Amino acid sequence: MVFLLLAVLAGSVKGFCGKKISGYAESVSACVRMNLWRMVLCCFIGLLLSLVTGATLRPGSWVEAAIWLLSGFSTAVFLISWTLAVRTDAYMLVSACTTAAFLIPLLFGFFLFHESLGAKQIVGMLFIVAAVLLLVRYNNSIKTRLGIRQLLLLLLVFVSQGFVSVSQKLFTYYVPDGNNPVFNFYTFLFALVGLLLWQGGHRLRNPHERQKIPFGKVAGFLVVMAVMLFANSYFLTAATETVPAVILFPLNSVLSLAIGVLMSTVFFGERMTRYSVAGLLCTLISLLLTNL
Repeated sequence: MVFLLLAVLAGSVKGFCGKKISGYAESVSACVRMNLWRMVLCCFIGLLLSLVTGATLRPGSWVEAAIWLLSGFSTAVFLISWTLAVRTDAYMLVSACTTAAFLIPLLFGFFLFHESLGAKQIVGMLFIVAAVLLLVRYNNSIKTRLGIRQLLLLLLVFVSQGFVSVSQKLFTYYVPDGNNPVFNFYTFLFALVGLLLWQGGHRLRNPHERQKIPFGKVAGFLVVMAVMLFANSYFLTAATETVPAVILFPLNSVLSLAIGVLMSTVFFGERMTRYSVAGLLCTLISLLLTNL
């Protein structure tokens, strides 16, 4: 449980810093460039820890390499979609979509890892759907109405975050003797490759898009975010070794959401309304049901 609490703390610090600098990413290209710096730093941390622990950097099997790829490219998609979504949508709504992503590892836990999924968990899934709908209504009351682009970004946040969690559990399940720092090193290395491919394709389609990033203002945040991103992934992966997915990811979600709500109201000035309160209550009920 200590690993879970450390993962939540790291993720919350990362989210706060991400929201603070999201306004500087006015284009996809700028967003990717900021995340590229983060991935370079995360790769350096992962490589350093791998060398210190004396681990081999070669995959033990094609299954392990495939899990690295899934984790890395899911991370790349999540980083871009989250940063762009949090710029235009309420932080609370984006946090709710990230929270709802626990449904994906929950289903994988049932079908692949033979973890139980009963009537309470199914009802809990319905409550999380209701929560997201209520928070969409809340978002529309304090921001501009969600368009197709915003909805697609939120869907990408949901799916990519879900598969990041799935890959962590897959690694623990199928590579029980695997090295955690090596797994995270390759996660961020493949995320870096994914971002570079995305950036290259985007620049080809938009050759005239330019935006200067004030690195003097964002450099400190990027360093903190890189360290916290690595710590979040490392500790959550470590927690999967002892805590079942049907318990770990809902607990991670409810703790992260609670801190996210606190940050959105205290630091980002998002007022509470009956829709946001109802949405958060539905989220909490869902997490309680799926965790019983």
